[in-house]
Amino acid sequence: MLRINPAYTSQICHKCGTKDKTARNGEVYRCKNPSCVNYSVETDADHNAAVNILHKGLAVTGPPTIYKTRTVLYKNNEHSKKAGVLKKPTAHSQLPLFSCEL
Repeated sequence: MLRINPAYTSQICHKCGTKDKTARNGEVYRCKNPSCVNYSVETDADHNAAVNILHKGLAVTGPPTIYKTRTVLYKNNEHSKKAGVLKKPTAHSQLPLFSCEL
């Protein structure tokens, strides 16, 4: 777990990184950089801040790693027969539909 300082994250555009304290008006954030793809688009200020905090965290840790687990779901196995969506693979196709979690 990381501790990320949330200071100014609601004043920074999560697309272009422009910091402008006038860009936030209450619960609404609007980027004021004309070259930004998010220019003049109204977004939720808390969502914008959350994306900036995520970006700060990923800058420290790097992208998430996907680990394989022992849980493998196949079509029509015992646990998923009720759903009718999963089926055990045939000899020519031994690939699971899902074998990892984040």
